[in-house]
Amino acid sequence: MAAKFDRCRCSGLKFTQINDHAQALHTTSIKRLKRELEMGMYCSACVPYLKEMFKTGQTVFTETDEVTP
Repeated sequence: MAAKFDRCRCSGLKFTQINDHAQALHTTSIKRLKRELEMGMYCSACVPYLKEMFKTGQTVFTETDEVTP
């Protein structure tokens, strides 16, 4: 079974929660969301997934998904 990525590992926030917050703020700024939510602050592994989420609306990814860093 492929690994599932659906949250920021550092903060534990699910991508759906981050997306809801971004929509409420009318932003797709990763920098602003990092400040507001204190996510993606350490390893930044979620950043490529967040960028893809803002492009496609997808909030759950697997290791086989092609996500550009």
